[in-house]
Amino acid sequence: MTDCIIAMRSQTYAAKGKRVLGKAGIRAVIVSIDPSLTKNGCAYGLRISGESCPAAADILGDHHILHGDIIGKGGYYL
Repeated sequence: MTDCIIAMRSQTYAAKGKRVLGKAGIRAVIVSIDPSLTKNGCAYGLRISGESCPAAADILGDHHILHGDIIGKGGYYL
């Protein structure tokens, strides 16, 4: 399965998200994304293995770490 990118509000939120996901056993890499790809103009995101995307989004929500669109095979846009 392909990777997805969970868009984040800022580099700080991306770093917090990466830390939280790492503690849950999900590997994430902070990436820069073109702000025009997201509804809210997010410029950073977390690249995650596609099979872990739904779980990662749930974990971020459980920890009140706001995120934007999910881009990629595991997300809203293909």
